[in-house]
Amino acid sequence: MKPELGFPDFERFLYNAPIFLSVPECRNFNYSNIIIMCDTQTLASSSEGYLIRCSDCGRMQLCFGIVAAALKRDQLNRLKVSIDEIMLYGSGYSSDPCRRSISIQLNKSVILCLNWTEVLALEELISQAHALLEVYEMLEKEIGS
Repeated sequence: MKPELGFPDFERFLYNAPIFLSVPECRNFNYSNIIIMCDTQTLASSSEGYLIRCSDCGRMQLCFGIVAAALKRDQLNRLKVSIDEIMLYGSGYSSDPCRRSISIQLNKSVILCLNWTEVLALEELISQAHALLEVYEMLEKEIGS
């Protein structure tokens, strides 16, 4: 019996996705498919993926489907803008929601090719994370004042 982790295809996730470990000090090592992060905060999570952040250095890692990528804050902001533009102008994609015809660049070397249903799931994940990051920034400003 396979454990229920909330992933639609357990084997795909187990054997293809990077393994995230947490260590007490900020090191952020990356060994092939094992990414070691320091103390992490979950910014958003769903059955399609999650976005975590190092509470010390701010590095973020997005795991969506079988893709995992490290992101900086400016890359996350650009991803949010790209997704917002797709949501605003991409209503034509909704007529064939299973066709992978939407390309979104994550960083220099990773481009996601998604269908409309996946874009909706990614938009929800990124919006939740972005809102939480804004709350953290407001709290940091209040504490710093």
